[in-house]
Amino acid sequence: MFLKRRMIAVLSLAAVLFTAATARAADTYIYKSKNKIDFIKLEKAKKDEKEGGLNHPYTFTAEQWKQVLSSVRFNKKILILKDIENRELFDEQNTEFLSPYLVEAFQKVKPEQVVTVSYFTRNSHFVIQDDRLTVMRMFLKPDGLHIKFTKVYAKMLGDRTTQGSAAATSQARGMRVSLELQPGQNRVSWDPEELVFDLSQYTGGVIATKETGNKKEKASAPAPAKESKKKSAAAEPVSSGEKSVKDRLKELDDLKKDEMITDKEYQAKRKELLKQL
Repeated sequence: MFLKRRMIAVLSLAAVLFTAATARAADTYIYKSKNKIDFIKLEKAKKDEKEGGLNHPYTFTAEQWKQVLSSVRFNKKILILKDIENRELFDEQNTEFLSPYLVEAFQKVKPEQVVTVSYFTRNSHFVIQDDRLTVMRMFLKPDGLHIKFTKVYAKMLGDRTTQGSAAATSQARGMRVSLELQPGQNRVSWDPEELVFDLSQYTGGVIATKETGNKKEKASAPAPAKESKKKSAAAEPVSSGEKSVKDRLKELDDLKKDEMITDKEYQAKRKELLKQL
C-alpha cells in the first residue's frame, strides 16, 4: 500500500512538472522588461481565436506596424479629462519601440499561437503618478490582423513594487473609453474590444484619417506626423463654454464614483475645471 501511494505521488509530481514545462515551452518571450509588466510573447491560441485558421507565421515590415499602432485611436470622450495630448493610444515613442519586436514575433509565431503584448506607460499629472497599462492579443486571420484589447490604457492602482507585477496587472482598471474605428478597421467584439485591420490599407505607404479625409504620411516620417496631429487637433475642437465645463465636471464625478481616480486626483482636476467657469 505504501509503495502504491508513493508511486501515485511520484506520477502526480511528474505530471505537474510536465504540465509546467509544456506551458513554459508554449510561451516564448520575444521581449520582457525587468519590471515584468512589459512583455511581448507567443502563447497558445484560444479556441475562438483559431476559428477560420491562423495565417502564421507572417512577415510584416516595421513601417506596417508603425502605421497599424499609430492608427489606433481613443473615442472622443477621452478629451473631456484632457489626460492625454492626443487621441492616439500609441505615441511615436511607443510605435518605434514596439514595431521591431512585433516584426520578430510574427516571424516566429506558430500556426497554433498568438502574440500577446503587455505595455506599460508612465505619466504624471499634477505631480500625481498616473501609470497606464495596455494588454492585447494579436493574430492574423484570412480577414486581416486581429487585435483583441483585454486592457486599454488601464489605470494602475497601488504600488506594483509591493503588489508584484501579476497583482498590479490584474488590478489595473480600464477607463471605460472605447476605441474609434478608422479607415481599414472593423470591430468584431466589444467585450473584450477586438478590432480587425485590413492589411491592404497598411502597406508602409499612406493611410487615410477619419477626421480629415486627407492622407497621413508614413508613421516613421517625423515632419508629416506632426502635421497630421495639428490637423486632427484643428478638426476636433473642444468647446470651452459653460456647458462644456459642466459636462466635464459630470464625467469627473462619474469617474470618482466608479473609483477610477483617487480623491486627491478628483479634487485637483475639479479645481482646475472650476477655474474655467
